[in-house]
Amino acid sequence: MELGDLQAFCADKNLHELIELSRSSDDLLTLIRPRETQFADLLAWAMDAGEGHRQGDAVFRSFLLALYSAGSEEQPGDRLRKNSHSWHFAQHWTPARILAADFGSVVCYREYTMTGDLPKSSRPDFVIVDPANKLVIVVEIKAGAAFGKGQLAEYLDVANKVLVKN
Repeated sequence: MELGDLQAFCADKNLHELIELSRSSDDLLTLIRPRETQFADLLAWAMDAGEGHRQGDAVFRSFLLALYSAGSEEQPGDRLRKNSHSWHFAQHWTPARILAADFGSVVCYREYTMTGDLPKSSRPDFVIVDPANKLVIVVEIKAGAAFGKGQLAEYLDVANKVLVKN
């Protein structure tokens, strides 16, 4: 890097704007404003326990605790449709169990193509697999985009037929 390049970088008005924004926000995502695909890449990387971010399974564990919390108020899963996959998750994966479990085998697959005996394949943003704890979580991010007609129902159907049975 040449001295002129360093001077140009330090004088860049965008750098100054980012510095000011960083003083008023503790959320990195408000600074960089990722698109949906970048957001999915970032989340999949952060949740994968084997990646080089040195967080281990902490991000995934926080994700599971947030899932539990979103579906439960007074009883496990009381905000969810009874006997749904999410309800069963909340019944089984309570905060105490989440905090005591080892999620070191968690792997995230981006744009995972789910195929099987179906006429077409489905590709959710990412699929989280934990073979040790027998968990499969399908994630579809809708940052600035609308759901397609029947998109989630289709993902659920394909995931049940292709992923869960395996």
